[in-house]
Amino acid sequence: MEAEIIIAIIGAVGVISVAIITTRRGKNMSKEKETVHEFVKSINEHNVNKIYDLMDNDFRFIDAYGSEETGKEHMRESWIGYFRWFPDYKIEIIDLFSDSNILVILGFASGTYQNKKAANDENHWRLPAAWKIVVSENKIKQWQVYCDSKIPFDIIERNNENASR
Repeated sequence: MEAEIIIAIIGAVGVISVAIITTRRGKNMSKEKETVHEFVKSINEHNVNKIYDLMDNDFRFIDAYGSEETGKEHMRESWIGYFRWFPDYKIEIIDLFSDSNILVILGFASGTYQNKKAANDENHWRLPAAWKIVVSENKIKQWQVYCDSKIPFDIIERNNENASR
């Protein structure tokens, strides 16, 4: 079955961009979708070596604030550091859309800061998120995150303040 999905990215000043993406549901999954699923699986397993293998040499990471990091060597250390912050970090895929080698994931990201469990879950977060991914030759060339990361950073800051008291 084939369907057209219209995605509008809304910003503070209105619609920033609109894309019409054709998605196919069925048994045949494109190589690009397989690569993205494998990358997410590796993230969820915190398998930094597999994440590294799936990144293109000139891998580009763009965070929710538009800051960019490039190069797979540098990103290996960044993934290790992020998993130290959030040892149970995971991505839940609700929908995955593609237009050739550009893919969009809609879902959730979650984690618990340094696995510090609390009765009121104050160190845990689960937030709606989206990712724009560019795949080239079965490698992730770009990984861009759209998520309100204020809550996780507030949790980190609160824990650091408590530790320094």
